[in-house]
Amino acid sequence: MPSNQSTDSPPSTLRALPRFDFRVQYAGGSDIGLVRSNNEDVWLIDASSALFITCDGMGGHADGEVAAQLASEAFAEAMRSRGARRALDAFLAAPTLASRAMVRQALRTAALAANARVFEESQRRADIMGCTLDAVLLLGEQAFVAHLGDSRVYLGRGPVTSQLTHDHSYYYAMLARGTLSPSTTQPVPDPLVNAVGLAPDAHVELLSVDLSRGDRLLLCTDGIHGAFRSSVELGKLLRTGTPDDAVHALIAAADEAGGRDNATAIVIEIAERFVTRPTGDDSWKTLDQASLRNSALFARLPPALVHRIASSAAEVEIGAGELLPRQFANALVTYLVLEGQVKFADGRAFGPPALLYPESLAGGTRDGALAVVDRPLRALRWRSDDFRDHCTADPAVALLLYERLARLLARG
Repeated sequence: MPSNQSTDSPPSTLRALPRFDFRVQYAGGSDIGLVRSNNEDVWLIDASSALFITCDGMGGHADGEVAAQLASEAFAEAMRSRGARRALDAFLAAPTLASRAMVRQALRTAALAANARVFEESQRRADIMGCTLDAVLLLGEQAFVAHLGDSRVYLGRGPVTSQLTHDHSYYYAMLARGTLSPSTTQPVPDPLVNAVGLAPDAHVELLSVDLSRGDRLLLCTDGIHGAFRSSVELGKLLRTGTPDDAVHALIAAADEAGGRDNATAIVIEIAERFVTRPTGDDSWKTLDQASLRNSALFARLPPALVHRIASSAAEVEIGAGELLPRQFANALVTYLVLEGQVKFADGRAFGPPALLYPESLAGGTRDGALAVVDRPLRALRWRSDDFRDHCTADPAVALLLYERLARLLARG
């Protein structure tokens, strides 16, 4: 069985993809490394669906490469289904919150289909099979991401490289719940608490980001991201030459770091926009921009600046009853509420356009329990590291935002 695959050969020139507003250039590659005897990673590019997938068969489990192959194929098949295509077309025709929810549901359904296929095969073989899964769907002017496991998706924008996904391992799960301190050493190995095929059901992490010309997206397995001490180091290679150059540079760096695992990467570069779509008053973006303009941090700032800051955040959804993490991907985070409500232990409740954990943007924390989602939450999430990097790149913007942040924190 092949260790990687693509439904078409990655082009070396710019290309238009269905339902996506920008031209793109992309490449993918995989390497067995210097230690493993076989490659359990799979990568898949389905240009007809503007879909990019990486899966990492779980080491130590039977037939990890089979699990990765089954999961990637099942996900791609589900996104090619009539129902999924209807959801994507409906969103482009009328980008409302309802049609956007249909896109997210299509991604969730595809991920659960992948989970079911791998779990059923493991039951048939009477053995444990599992893999990670990361999928990026390019749609309109956004990237929609579905994630399970500890492979990762990064966004490179200018000098800043942001980790978009959260490792579904024991250590990071405990950090998110506030059970562990960030100073606690991560165990090796760090077992996964969520992945494809390990149980009849799985948790699918969904998020989305706005894209603009010059952005680069990276999907990679832990053989890549585990070779770097920071996203800064990884980001330098992500911005190397063409996407094909970047893929080769990242894999070479993984081998130079010891090549202890299979290393797989897909790099997507966003080029010029060639489609501009009208935005109605009921579009999700129009409604979200109103929330941003009414927030304490962004009120009365120039619209172009607000849009730029907002586009550096990831949009996330968190279900009722779940804790709202202060820590994400080894960094403090802040949320701006777009929909829903959270409650703190002292009874305080916050809805749109509240800024939650604002002290995180200044690199600080406050004592007290985490907020609990009272009504399903949709929010923009900023990592403190990414916010700081964006401010460092533009001192004038930094002065504006940190002055406002200081006043906000002074009010308590």
